[in-house]
Amino acid sequence: MKNRKLPVGVTESRTEPWYRYSRGQQGQARYFYYGKNSTKARARADAVALANRENEKWTRKIVAARKGRKSKSNRSGVVGVSIKTEKGRLPGTYYYYWWARWPGCGSGIKFSILEHQRDKAFYLAQIARELETQDRVAVEREYLARKKTGKLKALQTRRGQTAPARSKTRKSAEDQAHPRTAARRRGPVRRNRRTTTATGRGKARRRIARG
Repeated sequence: MKNRKLPVGVTESRTEPWYRYSRGQQGQARYFYYGKNSTKARARADAVALANRENEKWTRKIVAARKGRKSKSNRSGVVGVSIKTEKGRLPGTYYYYWWARWPGCGSGIKFSILEHQRDKAFYLAQIARELETQDRVAVEREYLARKKTGKLKALQTRRGQTAPARSKTRKSAEDQAHPRTAARRRGPVRRNRRTTTATGRGKARRRIARG
């Protein structure tokens, strides 16, 4: 991919002596010709200067239009909130977070599902996205205020995105922290019937031999 040498919207004709600036379907194209009355460098400089001024306006329009717009890849139901997975310290363990991000803050702020539980972590991420702040104290204060006044129900949405399902080789940090809870979740251990029967017969044979 070639590096862009001209600003966005500026086009140089390969067959005609002009530079053109055009942005948007409703905007009118501006041409800058060079030849007898103007040099190529002057026409290029004028087109670039106009593009810099107009693109600054377009950038603000694009950011305002994208803000709050839910994309097709959104699976959480809330703009700027998603599940984030990180590897744990122990092999095969993973930590899950609700992650809030917004324009101008790509790193965002994470809320651990293990620490806050799934619902609270999701609510905290929503509040952080609404306030656009990384101050955990302010987010927690707003969460308690909404919970006290009953406004927390307004944050309840249909979440389609969840943490990945557990498997034998992919254990979550929650299972590592609470092994008894994980054992109850997995259910009783099934024994091999053939092995148990064979072991019982062996014990009976040994008893007869001793007797």
